[in-house]
Amino acid sequence: MRTDHFAHLLTGASPVVPGPSPVTGNTEKLGGTRLPPVSPVVPGPKQMKDTGGAEPVHPLADLPMLAEDWRFLHKRTRYRDNEAELVTGYRQQWIRAATTEPVEFRQANAGRRAATTWLLDQTTRTRT
Repeated sequence: MRTDHFAHLLTGASPVVPGPSPVTGNTEKLGGTRLPPVSPVVPGPKQMKDTGGAEPVHPLADLPMLAEDWRFLHKRTRYRDNEAELVTGYRQQWIRAATTEPVEFRQANAGRRAATTWLLDQTTRTRT
């Protein structure tokens, strides 16, 4: 049975991830203390969605991004007028490439490669 880990991004359904969810607080005890969920980078106010009083969610929070991805995105988009457009485009490129990759374990890398290549192209172009 093939499981598409990126299908939830297109349908808006909750992702199916085996094991305890770090989001719901189901962390294992380690040495008598509970470990908090790991957050890669706290997004700036321009990058957060307004959720009407609920805790803000970053638009890329559901992608399997690495710490290097967050650093690259932050360096390429900060101080830009079109920061929100770049983040949205980054997400669209990631999802498009990941959903077209038939091999499941290569999907995240295909999405990462397409999105970072697109963002690099968008941010190094000379404006006319």
